[in-house]
Amino acid sequence: LVDEPPLVQHSIAVAVRLVDIASKRGLPRELLKSVVGSALVHDLGKTLLPAELRDAVRLDAAQRQAFAGHVALLGERLEDCRWLAKPVREAVVDKINERLDGSGYPLRAGSEQLSELARMAAVADAVDAMARPRADRPAFQLEEVYRHLLSSGNKFDVEWCKRYIRHFGTAPVGSLVRFTTGRMGWVRRVDDEGRLDEVQLTERPQLGVALRGERVGGVSLSSLGSVERVLVPEL
Repeated sequence: LVDEPPLVQHSIAVAVRLVDIASKRGLPRELLKSVVGSALVHDLGKTLLPAELRDAVRLDAAQRQAFAGHVALLGERLEDCRWLAKPVREAVVDKINERLDGSGYPLRAGSEQLSELARMAAVADAVDAMARPRADRPAFQLEEVYRHLLSSGNKFDVEWCKRYIRHFGTAPVGSLVRFTTGRMGWVRRVDDEGRLDEVQLTERPQLGVALRGERVGGVSLSSLGSVERVLVPEL
């Protein structure tokens, strides 16, 4: 996905992670389809905003209010969509940007108005968004993202933050990690406890580089040392 627009990358990542968590919670297949579909389109209302608003690096109060209109713009176009279950669509599209303390948008809904799915979606969305670079800031390290969410219990459901971290681990599949030996590798597989099970070695911390490095798994991973940190890949 390295050549895809950031909006597409983000939408796919959120959809994959949400359905992965939701499937472990026992949601029926038809509802899982709605979760995926809603997450894939949840941010597409931004493409309907004026270019000067969509591409602005910083927003003043009036611009932020106008920017929040992207949710309603998309909602209007999904109104006649019959195969997305309405409660799922409302949680993942309409309320993914809401916060427990009412500081989110567009409804400024508080905790009593946010379902379990809306709370879960908000966490998945925030993790991916913070781990990606923006025009006004670099990407955050994953450990920084986790620390921020866990310390923001007034905005994010801490129990869902903990579930997310337990489920995906501190070095999720797709992460670039550096070991104490200095070697780097892309995480290809983790076990049921979120521990590394296989990596593909690389010499360059860069997205889009063909994955031709050696795959190292199982007990052989110990030869690489322990994970020193999860890296933010270069573009």
